Amino acid sequence: MNLVSPQLDIIDRMMGAFASAADIDAAIEQGLDYVRACLQAQAASFFILDSAQKTITCRACLGPVDIRGFIIPDGKGIVGSTIKQNKTRYIADCAADPDFHTVIDQQTGFTTKSMICAPVTHKERPFGAIQLINRIDQNGLFSDDDAALVSVLANAAALALANSELTKTMVEAEAMKRDIYLAARVQENLFPQKPNKVAYGRNIPKRGVSGDLFDFVQRGSKIYFCMGDVSGKGVNAALVMSKTHSLFRSLCRPLPDTAQLTADMNRELTETASDGMFVTAIIGQYSLHTKTLQACNAGHEPGLVLDKHNIKTYLPASSPPLGIMDILPTSLSCEVIDLQNARFFAYSDGLTEAEIDGKMAGAGAVADMLHNYAALGLRQQVDKVIDDIQYKANRIADDLTLLGVGE
Repeated sequence: MNLVSPQLDIIDRMMGAFASAADIDAAIEQGLDYVRACLQAQAASFFILDSAQKTITCRACLGPVDIRGFIIPDGKGIVGSTIKQNKTRYIADCAADPDFHTVIDQQTGFTTKSMICAPVTHKERPFGAIQLINRIDQNGLFSDDDAALVSVLANAAALALANSELTKTMVEAEAMKRDIYLAARVQENLFPQKPNKVAYGRNIPKRGVSGDLFDFVQRGSKIYFCMGDVSGKGVNAALVMSKTHSLFRSLCRPLPDTAQLTADMNRELTETASDGMFVTAIIGQYSLHTKTLQACNAGHEPGLVLDKHNIKTYLPASSPPLGIMDILPTSLSCEVIDLQNARFFAYSDGLTEAEIDGKMAGAGAVADMLHNYAALGLRQQVDKVIDDIQYKANRIADDLTLLGVGE
């Protein structure tokens, strides 16, 4: 037979089929039908490999018996050996071949005499195999030219399946990107939206969504605030962050003292903790009348009190992070701090671990930056520090979050 013409024809037909077909199975079936007609084969089939399940399943079939859905263990039969060896096989007498799997013939009554089996592989990624069985003319025997034509179909099918996988991955990635974008917009709305003269925070996510949180809300003459950092990263951390945010808002409504609020938030997070996730946090309240702040540090970076003379006082962690174990309010240590001439700052480790000039900034560098802008208003001071870190850092490995409280 003139091999070049059928090969070019099948390439042309398969390109058109894969471009226009609603699904890959329909396109492959078109290819099977064409090759079966060209080679005068009695039957043709396509088997798909499931590497995870270690099975090979007939996905498309043309001929006197329908074996779609028939499952062969990975590596078994002529199909399995073809996929494993990644080499087209032409068997003139299947009954004499040691790899021949007789189960299908036994169950269907069909007699497999001769066969061409070609691997469907793209760049060492095995997808399955294509079979042509029993040539009707030429004494029922296939030729080397026939095997070459089946290989062309197998290669076209492999390319189509690889492109289909890539397209699916790209679509899923785009959907995930869109979901993360929407989640980020929702998360932004969780942060305080109304300006406040004595409280301001800023969050810059490392990725699309953040595992950090800050919040403040005025209840009467008090400003309740929370600064937190969820263990882990990504979407899971963002979900825990959102839950912590909601707990803070709802549990501060009855105007609890700082220890009670911290214990209540911890109890709720501990009861529903999963995968070992926890939240480091600084929780507190600021009195607009007395200009005093009461705060509790639950496993978080030390809070910083910075006065106008650059005198620094730190609020170290005095209890475990939230979500690990039950804690009674009476066991919590809450500091009372005079902010008549000072401001209080809480920040995530994204600031202290940012690399500037080849080394981590550390708490000292963050404090120095805050002092450099101490003469500015609170909002400008916080924004300047975040902007400086973003500009100066050689590497930022985590979310950047900074919360300030005070006049």
